[in-house]
Amino acid sequence: MKGLLLFLVPVLLGAGPSPQAEVLRPLFLEVQKQHWNACSLPWTMAGQVEQESNWKTKATLKTSRELGRGLGQLTITYKQDGSERFNTYRDAVRMRALKGWDWQQDPYHARFQLTYLVITDRSHFAVIRPQFGNDKEASAAVLVAYNAGFGTVLKRIAAARQAGQARPYLWFGGLDQVRSPGEGVLLYGKDLGDTRNEYPRKVLQKAEKYRPWWSIEN
Repeated sequence: MKGLLLFLVPVLLGAGPSPQAEVLRPLFLEVQKQHWNACSLPWTMAGQVEQESNWKTKATLKTSRELGRGLGQLTITYKQDGSERFNTYRDAVRMRALKGWDWQQDPYHARFQLTYLVITDRSHFAVIRPQFGNDKEASAAVLVAYNAGFGTVLKRIAAARQAGQARPYLWFGGLDQVRSPGEGVLLYGKDLGDTRNEYPRKVLQKAEKYRPWWSIEN
């Protein structure tokens, strides 16, 4: 009963998960438990899906420089001549759990999209966690790694070391206060470093509404 109340209160207040999220909840929970059952803050990944795609399986972001698709917004980026610069799908299908994914025919496959997000976050967390004082701070860095590349976090850590920051690192009030070389540029009219810092803040704020999913017996 307590779990049900925890679920209903935010919904009644109009702040709960969207209908699309509720439809995909069983699949998301299945994928999360299968590939990262030990995650201490699993609702963070639910907030991440909302930020990436608003739980729309056919979500698409297309510009002259990139194409993002699906629940996890797997991305292909392009050079000025139109050739591929980077293709997340090609990295994804190297994962054992995703080897059967024909991404060219079905780039929006919901299960594979969610599997990629969960496994990628789990892999980043395993490397990043020892650098941070707690799971929330480490999770913020994991979110940045997913959104902007693992190298972004490594470069921020290097910049923090150069500035004399000691371990354990904080993301909030720590690495979000430093900038690595190359971040002082504009992307879509906004400072690149600021945009990268916004991502974990937005995700963690959105994530709170999903906590009750783990208070309900499934």
